[in-house]
Amino acid sequence: MERRVTMGLMFYPRGGSAQVIRYLAAALSRTGWSADVVCGSLGEPGDRRHAETFFSGLEVSAADYGPAIDAWKQGRDPIAEPVPMHPSYEDRPDVPDRVFAAVAPELETHLARAWERLLARTAADPPDVLDLGHLTPMHEAAARVLPRTPLVTHLHGTELKLIDRVARLTAIARCLGTDLAGMASRAEEGALQAADELPAGAGLDRPARELYSGTRWAQWRHAEHWVTEMRRWAARSDRLSVTSPNDLDEAGRLLGIPRDKVDWIPNGVDLASFDRSEVSAGERLARWRKWLVEEPLGWREGGEPGSVGYSEADLERFVDPVSGEPAPVLLFVGRFTEVKRVPLLVRAYARAREHFVRRAPLVIWGGFPGEWEGEHAHTVVEREGIEDVF
Repeated sequence: MERRVTMGLMFYPRGGSAQVIRYLAAALSRTGWSADVVCGSLGEPGDRRHAETFFSGLEVSAADYGPAIDAWKQGRDPIAEPVPMHPSYEDRPDVPDRVFAAVAPELETHLARAWERLLARTAADPPDVLDLGHLTPMHEAAARVLPRTPLVTHLHGTELKLIDRVARLTAIARCLGTDLAGMASRAEEGALQAADELPAGAGLDRPARELYSGTRWAQWRHAEHWVTEMRRWAARSDRLSVTSPNDLDEAGRLLGIPRDKVDWIPNGVDLASFDRSEVSAGERLARWRKWLVEEPLGWREGGEPGSVGYSEADLERFVDPVSGEPAPVLLFVGRFTEVKRVPLLVRAYARAREHFVRRAPLVIWGGFPGEWEGEHAHTVVEREGIEDVF
């Protein structure tokens, strides 16, 4: 008899979490399991953010975030809308998905009830397992709608990094004689000192002072509430999975979860898609021409996909000037989040490039259009005149 897993993701498809669900569902189908998905969605059919498009072939129940984003553009709170926008683990300005730490605790019930309605569709015929990505109010909804269904929580690391940041911010606040709510109030009142004006006796080392300067303190008023909730949701899970040994340690340190309750399962690789293939030098160059010159999708700060493109002359960087053979290419793939440290990669490449014995361009492949934290890699390249980065 076929068994079934319901996979839940509060976010719309735009990052690695959605990719994991998609390839895991396909793999499970070959082992006697069927999968359906409960998740967020954005855009119309054909859009990469549209859940039924992204998860084509799977049964999908989706929360449409379009109306919430429209409400945000009109000055309303998108998280208070009937279908509330999801909060984020990352603090970015001028976005509809503000960081969890800036979401008032009273909105938690509203978020949970919205997901109760979607999960209720599967409650009539409960799945054998509920697999939830990240620690979110979906856990609260699941406890009410599917209380007897075994719950597996897939930690992707972003929630752990949020909790770690909250711990470091809390330590700074205590050194300054207050808590996170107090720091938020000081920020709102314009009463925060500059980092170089903090008293030497405050006990803050250089990394702490840099974190102090780089934090939008007004956004962290409710952080302790959400950390408490995330720990409760983790404790309620029957099993948890992480993708690295580091996150295995972090789950114990930050969530207080016993080690024997957490499984380390590295992200899978579809060898049929990512196997090496032999192509001619001409075919290889033709692909770079298509991606970089003819149909570019690179984007600069504030720009749309295609706002960064290249010329035919730039393709010379992909050919070894001595042998005429294809040059080796260094490739980064991922979102432009702070933890990926893409600007550091670009600067490190610039230093290493001076010592290369042969040409090797760096290609930055990824980033979700319009989303980045800290410095944008393209801005760093332009400002510092770094060559051979695409």
